[in-house]
Amino acid sequence: MWAVWRQNRRSLIATLTLIVLLTAVTVAAAVVVEQNDSTWTFGQICSRWNDVGQCRPETALTLTTLFALLLPLALGLFVGVTAFSRDIEQRTHVLGMTQSVSRLRWYFARVVVVFVPITAAMVCLGLSLRWAATAGGNARAFAEDGAMTGIAFSLYDFPYFETTGIAIGGYTLLAMLVGGTAAIFLRSTVGAMVTTVVVFLFVPVALTLIVREDYGDPQIEVEPISGYARATEYAPNPYFTTDGTWVVAAGYVDSDGTRVSPDESRCAPVD
Repeated sequence: MWAVWRQNRRSLIATLTLIVLLTAVTVAAAVVVEQNDSTWTFGQICSRWNDVGQCRPETALTLTTLFALLLPLALGLFVGVTAFSRDIEQRTHVLGMTQSVSRLRWYFARVVVVFVPITAAMVCLGLSLRWAATAGGNARAFAEDGAMTGIAFSLYDFPYFETTGIAIGGYTLLAMLVGGTAAIFLRSTVGAMVTTVVVFLFVPVALTLIVREDYGDPQIEVEPISGYARATEYAPNPYFTTDGTWVVAAGYVDSDGTRVSPDESRCAPVD
């Protein structure tokens, strides 16, 4: 284990430092949002025409969420793969096997020394992003008297589910284990990296399609369009709700229930 630490300490310290910085930025930005009792959603970024008020903490939260979304794959490539490929390509693992070190001990030494601390740090980052996602008005869509105080989104939506709570720790550990396993079997750093990218990007999608039928049946809500009851002809964005409901699909249908596309060509242009 000491040899594994000496061999991977630079990448481990650099990775943990990056995660701690992302966590600190997330907490600081979420504190500002919470103090101002404001709301925040992913994608809000400052521009040179909009750089006042809540813009900067919202931009910080968007960027930290984006980094957190990409970080598991990056760690799988540059930490998970190299933790094993370095030994295998230089054949230093042969020396270890001759020193009464079993294959399991050789494998799990890297998992315990390198993978476990990084996974724990990513869980802390996910918990801070979870708090940031529900800070301010997003934490309570309705006050006790029933008055709406904010617009909420579902934590099952992309990219909140992938980056909040313990989910991001699971994704990170999975990516590093896949990278390490690919390095062992392929004995090639480049080949292991390519395999990690393919597995990490396509397996979750395939898994979602397989288990989707085991989810609960979605509740379908139908809301008629009435120009007299609304300021505009078309309904607002259905993916932003007042109670955090997970909206899996939305669209327009005719009186027979057939899916149609709205004709927006006759809408009045906005000056």
